[in-house]
Amino acid sequence: VAQQLQLVEIRTLDNERKAVTLPDSSQVWLNENSRLAFDANFVQRQVNLQGEAFFDVERIVDRPFEITTGDATVTVLGTSFNVRAYEGEEEVEVTVKTGKVALTAKKAKQSIAPLAPGQTGVYNKKEEKVELATIEQENADAWKTQKLAFDDEKLLYVIAALERYFGVVIKVENPALLECNYTTTTAFEQANLEDILMVIGTTVGFEFSKTDGRYVLSGKGCQ
Repeated sequence: VAQQLQLVEIRTLDNERKAVTLPDSSQVWLNENSRLAFDANFVQRQVNLQGEAFFDVERIVDRPFEITTGDATVTVLGTSFNVRAYEGEEEVEVTVKTGKVALTAKKAKQSIAPLAPGQTGVYNKKEEKVELATIEQENADAWKTQKLAFDDEKLLYVIAALERYFGVVIKVENPALLECNYTTTTAFEQANLEDILMVIGTTVGFEFSKTDGRYVLSGKGCQ
């Protein structure tokens, strides 16, 4: 007799994060507004994710671990990585911290394997294809670690990371500012956005103002 599936579902709300231990001892940290579902007996190491999660997967050689999220599949043996797959966003992102990960577009049967530590694979939902991201997502798991660090990053990418982390819009008056590079001397840990902007602004040479919940940076910029 086929065993009946017993679905376990874990959800998080706004500003809520949860740590989950799966039946195989793998660890999952769920970001806000996310949903993780899996069969309670976990004979097949398969989970379904909507939203964002950081996985630290136990290595079991003959039992790969699989995450499905819409039309993209992430397959691993034992490794740690971040998956961002919110329904309203155009892309699914997988950023590897340790080990190796395969990212597959199910319909196109197209795959990137392996993604190595530091690499990000992106599944474009509209084009139904996977590709390697050209920008390293050094802060992909900042929501979990509460730390932000930049290593000789263009301000364009620094701003993108801050917007994502704080859920805000940051504009620049002078596009030349985006060409400036910035490196953190020590990681920003649980800092607020305005303190971070003040520190970066002092180094790079910009001032910021806030209007209607948006931040605007103004300065000479870099060529």
